[in-house]
Amino acid sequence: PIACTRRGDVWVIDGAYEMPPVNAAYTLFATGLHEPLGIRPRMENGRLVVYVAQRAELTRLIDLDGDDVADRYETVCDDWGLSGNYHEFTFGPEFDEDGYAWLTLCLGFNGPVGHSAVPWRGWSVRIDTTTGDMTPMTGGLRSPNGVGRWTDGTMFSVDNQGDWVGTCKLMTLRPGGYNGHPESLPWWTPELPEGETPPMEPAAVWFPYGKMGQSTADVLTDTGQGSLGPWKGQIFAGDQTSALVSRVFLEVVDGVHQGACFPFRKGLDCGVNRLAWGKDGSMFVGQTDRGWGSVGDRRYGIQRILRTDLEPLEIKEMRLVDGGFDLEFTADLDEGAATNVESYDMLSYTYLHHATYGSPEVEKAPNRITGVERIDARTVRVLVDEIRTGPMGFVHELRIDGVRARDGRPLLHDRAYYTVQRLR
Repeated sequence: PIACTRRGDVWVIDGAYEMPPVNAAYTLFATGLHEPLGIRPRMENGRLVVYVAQRAELTRLIDLDGDDVADRYETVCDDWGLSGNYHEFTFGPEFDEDGYAWLTLCLGFNGPVGHSAVPWRGWSVRIDTTTGDMTPMTGGLRSPNGVGRWTDGTMFSVDNQGDWVGTCKLMTLRPGGYNGHPESLPWWTPELPEGETPPMEPAAVWFPYGKMGQSTADVLTDTGQGSLGPWKGQIFAGDQTSALVSRVFLEVVDGVHQGACFPFRKGLDCGVNRLAWGKDGSMFVGQTDRGWGSVGDRRYGIQRILRTDLEPLEIKEMRLVDGGFDLEFTADLDEGAATNVESYDMLSYTYLHHATYGSPEVEKAPNRITGVERIDARTVRVLVDEIRTGPMGFVHELRIDGVRARDGRPLLHDRAYYTVQRLR
């Protein structure tokens, strides 16, 4: 694998797949970069090149003679602003289906509210890596730490709780879209009348604060290359503060991406900032806490998550249906426990959209479970008295107690959080 550090170095790592990797060796591939927060190797014209997102530019690193050391550093694009503010991070790149590189540009901060002092801060941008041309794509971003592509080609990012972001969220980067933070609007074209904002894109998934982390980072889709479980088509997201990885099931309802988030793996050594698939389907987890405090006893590192022979019972998918949710599990269920209404409890709530830092859970109300139907050996339909939605969507928090596999295995994670933006 290839990794970059926030201090500006890029390393080629050998021996990373050994068990344990005590003989891992590091070769310095490139150095002197400006806080790179993303890296993407690609084959171009039969040669491996490495794209790196620096604060001020997207850079192409080229090893001309095959000795694992970059001989050429090329500026691909630097058409966005950099004022020197400490918070003007640049995240990415991720490549779309047409080969364009996408970045997300963080706002600066001079107090409790973000500020876009220079062009395109608070936006996602798309770059033609052949010509260097940059196209601003999506406004209204705050601290969008990471870019990913879902199975239908849609580009996604995750934003962090703060001003105008009630809690961390997974969001689409729709071309021409606006994701809710008004500090990006000075660069909006055509210029908006004073006091007006564009329609706000709905969050695909809200990550309830504290329950599902506190500082979401990166978007990694399992398109079939992951070997950690039956998660093809699902998204994984890290969390920098809580040193964990979450899992997301997505679906499209009435043209809108929405879905559920689930706990996946906690207790990592340090804040999770980047995720990548290994050649064997394992997950590499890039970690840091410098300036961004996290749980865990390390300051930085790379860990690798592998599948074991143990097969825990998990909620595989939580799908919205008319009148409730279909829950598909990863193993055949004990039918008595799975169809018992008392095994399920649901609460729903939403968030405020305001300049204050974050939002409490508001408009909380229980959702009464009215019935549970068996669909097949692994799937039940949980019927509720009301499914709620509204301007910010409603999180439907499901708690499960007593459901087990046919062979007696209990659920490893008994919580799910589905964000309803549209109804069936």
